[in-house]
Amino acid sequence: MATKLSLQSILLERLNRILNPNFELRFTWTLLVAGLGLIGYQRLVQLAGSIEIIRPEARIKLELSSGADAVLSALGITLVLLSCLFFYKLKFFPLPGKKTFKNLAAAAPDIRKLMEENRRIFLSFGPNSSAGANGEIRHDPGSWQQLRREAICPNNEQIYDILKSVRRVSATEQPVVEKMLSHIEAFAHHCENPNYDYRDNQFPREFSDLILGYCAEANRGAIKVPAYGIWLKEAAKQHGLGIDEAYIFGSAIYGEEKSDVDLLVNSSASTIPDVKEQAVLWGKVATDFFAKFNLRLHTVVFSQLEADAYIGFISKIEHRERVI
Repeated sequence: MATKLSLQSILLERLNRILNPNFELRFTWTLLVAGLGLIGYQRLVQLAGSIEIIRPEARIKLELSSGADAVLSALGITLVLLSCLFFYKLKFFPLPGKKTFKNLAAAAPDIRKLMEENRRIFLSFGPNSSAGANGEIRHDPGSWQQLRREAICPNNEQIYDILKSVRRVSATEQPVVEKMLSHIEAFAHHCENPNYDYRDNQFPREFSDLILGYCAEANRGAIKVPAYGIWLKEAAKQHGLGIDEAYIFGSAIYGEEKSDVDLLVNSSASTIPDVKEQAVLWGKVATDFFAKFNLRLHTVVFSQLEADAYIGFISKIEHRERVI
């Protein structure tokens, strides 16, 4: 279950990250180093005890001994064996109920799904979004405030937990991951206190690039965007849809569409009657698309009456592929 990111938990987590990051692994390494240190000390004492200084006039033999040497050596061996056991448990037997990932690439598919859901909500209901009918205000503050508390924050908590469960983060990944953790904490605080300014902790685009890059590499063979594009071109011609350009974005770009495909359309419709007629035709296309691919077609259509809104919307979608 995700940890609730209250202000108190955020502060405690930051303190824990500074004082005690990755506690289990660090503790295990401490046991190993301490054990080797004790064994090494005992060996050093034995080596020192065997040193002899020979002079023509005298022969000096240095002997250093301690009754605790055997105890220290045994303790050192015990610590080394315990550290080996802990390393084995950390690798093969993670904590019950806690899913772990060997690296960030392995965690990327789970993170991407949550990120895509957050982005869909933001694009549909956030500032300058596509919520509302054609020609109406495209931003519903009430829906956005509710959804970011009830959907985005819980999704962020899951991303937070996933990132904390990654066993190995590379030196190049670490700064990006830290930025994402800070963004999640700041956004949660902002949702609790709207007066809190989190502009210094905006969503890090480099984190998205990192995660999506791993997903694209893993699912290259499952991507069906070209097939969708061919079908959409034929459907648009068949139904007489006026399209200046159309892009597929979201999960389909990475071959992980499970229930729907996101399509952004810049329509050539320039009057209200044309917009209404095109809306009906797009409903028929969506029905045919489901019959063909068993996936819902989620369309975001902008008419020529909404040119500025279209530019603002498409600027938010960094990863997209043109199909028309």
